[in-house]
Amino acid sequence: MREVHCKVCDAGTLRQRQVYRKSGSVVDFGYVLLAPSIPSVVICTLAYVTLHVGGSGATSAGVSEGVFLLLGVAAFVSGIIGWLLIMKKQILVCSVCSAVVEPKMTAHKAEADSAKLSH
Repeated sequence: MREVHCKVCDAGTLRQRQVYRKSGSVVDFGYVLLAPSIPSVVICTLAYVTLHVGGSGATSAGVSEGVFLLLGVAAFVSGIIGWLLIMKKQILVCSVCSAVVEPKMTAHKAEADSAKLSH
């Protein structure tokens, strides 16, 4: 990345950083949703496959297959919501005044992208 000077203080340079998109409590809640969902999906998938393959066609096996399938889908959705809550974004921070700037596409980069699309 080329060096970009801060327009707020005219003394520092902007550095790239990654920060969470949401507040700290929301990120914590995202981790609470994400952490148990991964082993839950694995356990429910293994239980569903085991019951489906080893089942003798009894009604109780069908009910438990449905329960494990439902729990697996719920754990998967919980994991996706948790992942969305803990996502990070790129920002630019001044090394002197700590001003925060969202990175934008520069004109040079836009011209290069449009040239690629035209070929």
